[in-house]
Order: sequence, then C-alpha cells, then structure tokens
Amino acid sequence: MTDDPAAPLRPADAPAGIYGPDGRPRFFAEPAVDRFVATLVNLACEVWVQEERILALETKARGEAAGLDREALLSSFMQRVFAPLREPDQTPTAAG
Repeated sequence: MTDDPAAPLRPADAPAGIYGPDGRPRFFAEPAVDRFVATLVNLACEVWVQEERILALETKARGEAAGLDREALLSSFMQRVFAPLREPDQTPTAAG
C-alpha cells in the first residue's frame, strides 16, 4: 500500500496478476466491463444508503425500536442486485 491518496488501493496480499498496467485491478478481459461493474457497485451503494434512511424514518415514525435485522436486509439486497453477475456464462461455444 502507498501513502498517495490518489493511488489505487492495493492490499499487500492481493495477487499481482489481477492488476493491469495502470495499477488498477482488472477482473474482466475488457476494461470497460470493469468500469461498468464499478459504476454498478457505486449505484448499489447509493441505493442502499437511501434504503437505510427510509428504514430509519419508517421505524422512527412507527415508534418502534430498531428491531430490524439490517444485516439480513443488506444480504438480501446484495443477492438481488448482484445475482446477474453470479450467473454462469450462457454464451454458445464454437463447438456447440
């Protein structure tokens, strides 16, 4: 890791092979797909923040204690949002 705040975060135990020539992690063959997924993750974070705010307001309005299992709600949200990324590739092969 470096002290430069503009440098990409790079954990000491991360495999070197996932980093491109610019020092940023690459998970897909096409860099545009990495940027698209990063955008999707950023949007999902923003949506979850709004969901948390709504839950807090609704809970307060009903006069309830914070009895919601927010970890379970977050897990369910992440499962729904990121399910397409976990689906197996359905691209036909040249042999098939």
